[in-house]
Amino acid sequence: MPDVVAVPGYVLKSALALIYASKKRGIPLILMSDSNLENMPRYFITEMVKKRLVSICDAGFVAGKKSRAYMKRLGMVENSIFDGYDVVDNEHFINGNGTAAPEGFLFVGRFVSVKNIPFLLRAYSIYKAQLGGRAWPLKLIGTGELENELIALANALNLQDKVQWLGYKDYEKINDEYHRSKILILPSLSETWGLVVNEAMASRLPVLVSSQCGCIPDLVNEGINGYIFNPTDIKNLIALMLLVSGKSSDELCRMGDESLKIISYFGLSRFSDNLWEAAGCAIKTKTKTFGFMDGLLIKFLFKAREGL
Repeated sequence: MPDVVAVPGYVLKSALALIYASKKRGIPLILMSDSNLENMPRYFITEMVKKRLVSICDAGFVAGKKSRAYMKRLGMVENSIFDGYDVVDNEHFINGNGTAAPEGFLFVGRFVSVKNIPFLLRAYSIYKAQLGGRAWPLKLIGTGELENELIALANALNLQDKVQWLGYKDYEKINDEYHRSKILILPSLSETWGLVVNEAMASRLPVLVSSQCGCIPDLVNEGINGYIFNPTDIKNLIALMLLVSGKSSDELCRMGDESLKIISYFGLSRFSDNLWEAAGCAIKTKTKTFGFMDGLLIKFLFKAREGL
């Protein structure tokens, strides 16, 4: 009988089981979520189901402004929502062990379609054609189902001399790669938040971030620590790549310092402090009504996910 339970969303079977068990025992419940209205298509029936699930939770713990707005839309009252869910250990990324001078654009992520890497490679090929030998290299960290296709595309675009495939880097080594780079690019078509942006900013990097990433209103201050681009507008990204690669090292360092200043408010202490506040709120709220139909709904959802 814990005092309060925090559950990570309502998609996984384990999360549904936790919601059901907590509510049956009258334990206050915190719903943790970084979903936002724009990160995927929304449909009436599924939104109604989510609203019912949110209605039986006592507090919300969200990533930032976009996910706060979405949880409010689903019915959670403003003063029961707390942020700080999507953070990283900033201290781990502040110092890198690399001795090489920083160079190039950096992408970090899985090689899957939603990350929009073909778009990035095509934009980079045009950028490279315009600058020739002065073009910054493009470094990609990650692996995934599209790896062979992406390498083939880069070769077809004659990028062999400028694109570096760095493979998978574990947590202990990846911060060195951030410190060996000049700017992060995240071109995702959909991203609930984008934790690699946190990591890059904690490493004092400016960032170029897709407008479809949930972290945008919280972490990217346009022209101060980075820029936002439309992930379907190739001219938009090319223009920004040309802009940032034309900046002096001092300008980029100033932008990186701004990144570190912004991300300092999004660290582990924010997570722990605000989760503690959410717990207190959930306990004060007392357990919301959990009726027979709510139990049937969760059982139905659980059964529907058995094949997943």
